[in-house]
Amino acid sequence: MRTILGGLLAAILFCLAAAAGAAERPRFAFSVICNDPALAQVLQKGIETRLAAAGFDISDKFPTAKLFVYANRDSGDRKNPDGVSIAIAHVSNVEAAVLGLSYVRRGEEMPEILRGMLGEEGMLQHLNVAHMDTPDEAQVKEVLDKTVVAFLRKYTPAQ
Repeated sequence: MRTILGGLLAAILFCLAAAAGAAERPRFAFSVICNDPALAQVLQKGIETRLAAAGFDISDKFPTAKLFVYANRDSGDRKNPDGVSIAIAHVSNVEAAVLGLSYVRRGEEMPEILRGMLGEEGMLQHLNVAHMDTPDEAQVKEVLDKTVVAFLRKYTPAQ
């Protein structure tokens, strides 16, 4: 049982590490959390469209990095109840995977803390906030363009 688990862990680590440094294109994941279902759908579709147009794979299976977008309508704001506050986070687990793979290659047992890290989404790499006075088409486009460009710039080689 332990050998099968070790082999499975080695395969997972290899996939993550290969995605980090290989010639194949990176695989990304993203998640949109929003208290407005219509706006959530617009943000979701916008990110997916931009990543696909840039030619990247989108999958939750061993992504190089994951983009989180938390959008919240400022419904309790007396001055601008139409505003939207946005938090943007990038996480990546590639560093932990590369470290874990080095243990596997040496045939050593991984420390418990590293095994725990490998089961997580990743470590926070970037955090930013944005605000839209009104989530009209122009402001949403600008936020999505800047968000996806910053994300891709961080995790893809310079063209």
